[in-house]
Amino acid sequence: MPEPTEWYSNLEKAVASAKERIGPADSRDYHFDRFLKLARRVDEFAPTCSRCKILQPEMDKMLADMSVNAPQIPINQKRAYLGGMETIYSHLKKTHGLISEGQNMGLWLAIGTAMGVALGAAIQNPLIGIPIGLAVGFVTGNIMDARAKKEDKII
Repeated sequence: MPEPTEWYSNLEKAVASAKERIGPADSRDYHFDRFLKLARRVDEFAPTCSRCKILQPEMDKMLADMSVNAPQIPINQKRAYLGGMETIYSHLKKTHGLISEGQNMGLWLAIGTAMGVALGAAIQNPLIGIPIGLAVGFVTGNIMDARAKKEDKII
C-alpha cells in the first residue's frame, strides 16, 4: 500500500477530533474505523480512478456534516452518512475487486453446508454430510481469505 496523501492525513486528524468530541461510546455508532479504511483505499486508487477522485471531496463533506452536529445527529443525516459509506464500499468492491475481511469464509461456510446437506442426503445420513461440508467450506474460505489478504484485496 502506498504512503497516504495529505488528504488522507487531514481526514484522519478530523476523524480523531470527531471521536474525541463525541466520546468513545457514541463514536462506535458512526463506524469511524470503517470510514478510515474506506478512505485509505479511496486515497490509494484516486490517482488512477476518476470516481475515487470524486469520492474524496464527498467523504470530506460527509465527515464535516457529521462533525458539525455530533453527537446529536438527526436520524436522516446519519442514514445519509451510512448510506454514503455503503456507496463507497460498493464502488471499491465492484470496480477495484476488494472484499471485506472474512467475506470468503462466510460465503464458503454457506456453500459447504449446502454441499454437506446434499452429501448427507445422498448417503442417507445428514449427520456425516454436514460436518464434511462445513470442513470443506471452512478450509476453502480460509484459503481464499488468505489469498485476498496476500494480494491486498481486503478493505
